[in-house]
Amino acid sequence: MERKQKIEISVAVVIIIALVCILAWILYPNKDSVVPGAQDSEQVVIDGEVVPSLDYSAYPQSASTIARVFVERFGSFSNQNSYENVQSVMDIASSSLKQRLTKIINDATLEDDSVYYGVSTHILSVDQVSATDSLEKIEVLTQREESIESPANTTVRYQTMAVTLVKEGDSWLVDDFVWE
Repeated sequence: MERKQKIEISVAVVIIIALVCILAWILYPNKDSVVPGAQDSEQVVIDGEVVPSLDYSAYPQSASTIARVFVERFGSFSNQNSYENVQSVMDIASSSLKQRLTKIINDATLEDDSVYYGVSTHILSVDQVSATDSLEKIEVLTQREESIESPANTTVRYQTMAVTLVKEGDSWLVDDFVWE
């Protein structure tokens, strides 16, 4: 075999090994990654289905991080998901906001329409308006994609949510929010 053929074969083997490694990395992600998941300790029943609460312990406990999580999860919605978006933020809501969120679920369930409606919310920026040791006010700018009747019928709009957070113990909790 000539030297040129040996180099070509070596390069081909290296490329094949690299492709196999990339494919394995994509198909078998690292199982040690910190990914928020369902907790078994608290379960909520919505429309007869058990919906586990989410574990927010994987997120840093800063007010801005909690605000980001709240806005993105609460702001993303489909009327075909049994209001899981509202339920998923209960663990980072104060007791007074939990009552308001429960009322939102109950009212929305009564007015549920069979026409598809969905909103996907993406965070663009987070700005701290004011802060003390136990209270923060944050404005979150979002891009929201709203679909009516079909996911193909989508409009994009930009909207800000004002979020008020309170510190209870070592944790920040969302106490109020207003879409502006």
